[in-house]
Order: sequence, then C-alpha cells, then structure tokens
Amino acid sequence: CAFLTYCARESAIKAQNALHEQKTLPGMTRPIQVKPADSESRGGKDRKLFVGMLNKQQTEEDVYRLFEPYGVIEECTVLRGPDGNSKGCAFVKFSTHTEAQSAISALHGSQTMPV
Repeated sequence: CAFLTYCARESAIKAQNALHEQKTLPGMTRPIQVKPADSESRGGKDRKLFVGMLNKQQTEEDVYRLFEPYGVIEECTVLRGPDGNSKGCAFVKFSTHTEAQSAISALHGSQTMPV
C-alpha cells in the first residue's frame, strides 16, 4: 500500500478518477484502489500520523510509549511484511486532531529511536 499527499485537492480527485479500479500493476491480479484517506471524511482533521524511519526492532509498545504523553492513542500499528518483520514505520492514531498536532510539534525530526 502507499499514501500520497497532493498539493491541491483537485489533483487528488483527478488521480482518483483516473486510476481507481482502472489499472492493474505488474504481478497483481486486481486493479489498484485509489481512495481518500480516512481524514477526508472529517474535513482534513487528521488524527492518524505516519511515523517513519523507525528501527526495525521497535515494537508497538515502544512507539506507543513515545507518543503517549501527547494524548489518547486509539491505535498504534507497526507495519510488518509477510514475514512478520517490521518495515520500519508505523501509524499512530490519536483521539483528537489537537493531540496529533501536539505530537507532531514536539517530535517531528527530533527523536532518534534506540538501536
């Protein structure tokens, strides 16, 4: 899966209209799905954060502890491959947009996870 952010909403809609269920990528059996992210239904009030560049040994608990001081966490998921190994990234979903923004303000570019 992948997440894209467009500078203009119109560009995102154009991509969705052109690609959703229209193209099948090499090696796949079904066409790709292109849909607005979960935040679109809330008017852009993002609560789910993408956390990249994690050490592949970090667990959900490690990520949860890092973000817990900034608000109520509804979900914390480290992305894993078919072999169960971490892909080095995670999603953290807060209960409010304000909490998510607080975490971004405090942590963006400021933390190096232990090896």
